[in-house]
Amino acid sequence: MSKEKLKHRGMTVDCSGPDGNAFYLLGLAQNLAKKLCWSDKELTKLLTEMKSSDYEHLILTFENAFGWHVTLEFDVHPSSKYADKR
Repeated sequence: MSKEKLKHRGMTVDCSGPDGNAFYLLGLAQNLAKKLCWSDKELTKLLTEMKSSDYEHLILTFENAFGWHVTLEFDVHPSSKYADKR
C-alpha cells in the first residue's frame, strides 16, 4: 500500500478484542512506519518509547504517531479514570 493510499484510507482497530493487545499494536506500528517510509532510527525510537512504560502509555504513543491514519476503538479507553470500574 502506498503512502498516499494509507494517508487517505484510514483504518480502525477494535482494541476491545485480540487486536488491542500490546504485541499486535507494536507489530502494527512497525508495519505502518514501513509503509510511511520511516527511517529505521525513527521506528526504533517509536518502539522504544511505546515499550518504555505501561499499556496506557503505549496506546497514547501509538495514537500520537498514527492517529491521523488509525482509529483505536475501546469499550472504555485505558486513559479513562473509569476504565477499572466496568
